[in-house]
Amino acid sequence: MKDEEHKIQSAFFCHVRQRAAYDENWRFVFAIPNGGARDVRVAAKLKREGVLAGVLDVFVPICAGGFGGLWIEFKTPKGRIQPNQKEFITGMKERGYCVEVCRSAQEGVSAIEKYLLQ
Repeated sequence: MKDEEHKIQSAFFCHVRQRAAYDENWRFVFAIPNGGARDVRVAAKLKREGVLAGVLDVFVPICAGGFGGLWIEFKTPKGRIQPNQKEFITGMKERGYCVEVCRSAQEGVSAIEKYLLQ
């Protein structure tokens, strides 16, 4: 994960953990550590363990508004969705999940708030 995306997602999880103190739904929000530079051996090990390229950054495993859960991908203001992420997004939408691309910590928090109110 690029440093700027890391900062956005870290700030997002500060908000998430604060909300989790009084709203149980927020306790179950978690990150998928799929990105980042790794040496060849570590990358091979993770692939054998099931790491899948294109999986989005964060998952909210709560059904709301007819969706099976919410996936969030964090990007910088100029960041682009990669082809394998586009494929993952399409697959998740086809399977009844909500997907949001967020470019700030506050956008991520707002996405969850909106999702949970459906």
